[in-house]
Amino acid sequence: MRRVGTLSLVFAICALILPGCSKKPPSDELAKVEKAFADARTALADKYAAKKFKDYEKALAETKTLLDEKKYDEAKKNLDALHKKMTDLVVASEKLKEKMKAEAVEELPKVESELAGAREKFGNEEKKLDEEARKATEESLKRAEETLAEIKQAVEAGEYWGLKAKFTFIRNKLAHPTGGGAEAGATKGEKKVEAASKAEKDHKSDKGDKAGKGKKETPPTKP
Repeated sequence: MRRVGTLSLVFAICALILPGCSKKPPSDELAKVEKAFADARTALADKYAAKKFKDYEKALAETKTLLDEKKYDEAKKNLDALHKKMTDLVVASEKLKEKMKAEAVEELPKVESELAGAREKFGNEEKKLDEEARKATEESLKRAEETLAEIKQAVEAGEYWGLKAKFTFIRNKLAHPTGGGAEAGATKGEKKVEAASKAEKDHKSDKGDKAGKGKKETPPTKP
């Protein structure tokens, strides 16, 4: 009887002094959220809804800190909210993908036509340009054609994130083939294109394509 009484006293003190020791960590809830993150990555939510995905990753990290601190009630509340958010994010990502796909399918033939027209115009006027303008225009058209090839490859692979920036980049090159007053805008566009290209490479690496891993990305040549 004395032993039972002692144990009861220990548990009572534990409940008063260390509330967390009498509760179980929300392990099931954590497992569900981690699976939701895995499902979201499979749905490419980290590409199509990158900002929200990063915000939710940060929230999960903060929640894991709460678990380490044995603040289980608060952690469980956060996990329940995160699970719903991640489930909703997968649905939103699918919608964004379809929207970006429709935009890419509509824009691709337009940009192809614009680029072909610019190349033809350059061929007709090349002899009238001075050496500096000729080289700058040739370089701009080359960069535009390379970016168009990247867009086509992405569309064929069903990867539509970042294409809007690439379409804008091409049109910048066509509108200002010799650079002109658009240098700052072109540089900004190049950074967006580089970011989109990096995202594509990272995604291919995640899928097991290790061929290009470790290569440094060549910085774009300014016109």
